Amino acid sequence: MNQAGPGAHLLANLNALTKVAPGLVARISLPVGTDHVGVDANGAWHAKWGDRWFPLALSPQTRAQLLAATPGSTPVAVFGLGEPQVVLDLLQQHPERVIYGWERDPWILRLFLGAENMAQALQTGRLRLLLGVDLLQAQTALRACEVLVHPVLGGFYEHERRLLAAPGNLPLAFVARGGLFVDDVAEALWQQGFRVYTLDLHNCAAEELTYAVKTAKPQLLAAINYTDGLAPFCEQLGLPLLCWEIDPSTSAVPPCPTPARKAFIFTYREAHVQAFRDAGFPHVEYLPLAANPARRHPMPLDPLESLRFGGGRPTYVGTSIAQQIPDCEAAFAAAVHDLAPPARAHVWLQQALAAQAAAGNQPALPGALDAQEPGLGARKAALTAAAEIAAAHKRLRYVAGLGDLGMWVWGDEGWRHMDAITPGHQAKYCGSASHKLDITKIYNASAVNVDIGRLYQSDIITMRVFDIAACGGFVLAEHSAALEHIFDLGHNMESHSSFEELRDKTRHYLAHPQVAQAMAARAREVVLANHTIAGRVAQMLGRAFA
Repeated sequence: MNQAGPGAHLLANLNALTKVAPGLVARISLPVGTDHVGVDANGAWHAKWGDRWFPLALSPQTRAQLLAATPGSTPVAVFGLGEPQVVLDLLQQHPERVIYGWERDPWILRLFLGAENMAQALQTGRLRLLLGVDLLQAQTALRACEVLVHPVLGGFYEHERRLLAAPGNLPLAFVARGGLFVDDVAEALWQQGFRVYTLDLHNCAAEELTYAVKTAKPQLLAAINYTDGLAPFCEQLGLPLLCWEIDPSTSAVPPCPTPARKAFIFTYREAHVQAFRDAGFPHVEYLPLAANPARRHPMPLDPLESLRFGGGRPTYVGTSIAQQIPDCEAAFAAAVHDLAPPARAHVWLQQALAAQAAAGNQPALPGALDAQEPGLGARKAALTAAAEIAAAHKRLRYVAGLGDLGMWVWGDEGWRHMDAITPGHQAKYCGSASHKLDITKIYNASAVNVDIGRLYQSDIITMRVFDIAACGGFVLAEHSAALEHIFDLGHNMESHSSFEELRDKTRHYLAHPQVAQAMAARAREVVLANHTIAGRVAQMLGRAFA
């Protein structure tokens, strides 16, 4: 996608805005991330969230519907800007009407200002633009407005929409922008009595982030996974940081260059507790993953839905990791460049991977790498890259190996690599699955939900296990000491430690569905009682504000 650049419209609008809101002009002019918003060959705007592009342009029919919903002459607040046509329509519809335009993303606001000349409306105050935390300062004025929500952006700005109606005396929490799990944590904070605002750490300038904290004065910043520099940022501003590590990382914990007295780190891996402490974080503790029962719950399905989402079958939902293999191969070569040229490094890697495949779930990579070159297994970057590839191969082999039992899999396109790993397999790749609804239906419909962990993280309980259990689905979980600690194996949870055991137990529970269903019901009771995201967030708050 081609980026839209500044032009005559942008300069005219900024000149007009300088006369009424010079501070806003300075913030709009800060350097920001731009690769998440683009304009295609037809001139239509798109924005990227996660790994998907979403169109921001609205059809004439959609714009007409939005205008029909705000027919009066009272002020109107446009929530999420995108392309400016809706605002231009509003300005033309009622020449005396005041229009507030709020946008969280500074690059979208800048593109908005560069698309059309709105200088007169800006200078006269008919069009009043708000960026980020300006929403909080303008809350009283916005509550007197009719609200027009952008059909696409409004979905991503859900928590900010709730702020408009929330009592202003509630404590404020910032949540670092992220994926689905971030929304679950944000919802738990709402339940704890906080208002929630989303802070975009990656697409806002450092000055804008500082401005947001100093202006809004939040009580805390919650983040999923640690971003380098976040603890010093919070320490400098006196802002408590609650960070929950929930995802695997192929890099070491970055050392904290300053005291991290305000940072409270919670990690899903007990082995990472010491790693964070060694990196300079004094407040670190183990906190397993959990489920959000409002999202993952039992759901009645009609016969067609049950068939579509794997009814009566074993299934797996998740990333194949296979799409990361080229990057990991390059990372391995870079990690050993002083020892071998790329061709030789490739041979070392393939021989180590073959040794790991022969060893099954037993960790063999360090020794296998040392067999190629003494000391190679101690090189963390090389070992981590190899382990990620081995994890991808393991998932592909496991899913393909259950094909004759009727296995279906949902996830990324990397699952198509099963054909190369296991030629002639019978597993069916079903494409991607929506996190918000499809996955819940799959967990409900499947006879056996398979859990396949990473080779180098066999000490954790995956989020998949908690989510399936919350749905009342039966899960065959990868065995770990953590799993034994939380569940009563054989009573409310079943596990596997090898592919052979996974295959045997899958076949057994397909033949005994009532036994599987009874065990699943007991697992759900355990999760609802002790392992919800709301409970985890309450625990984090208790530690930080004890």
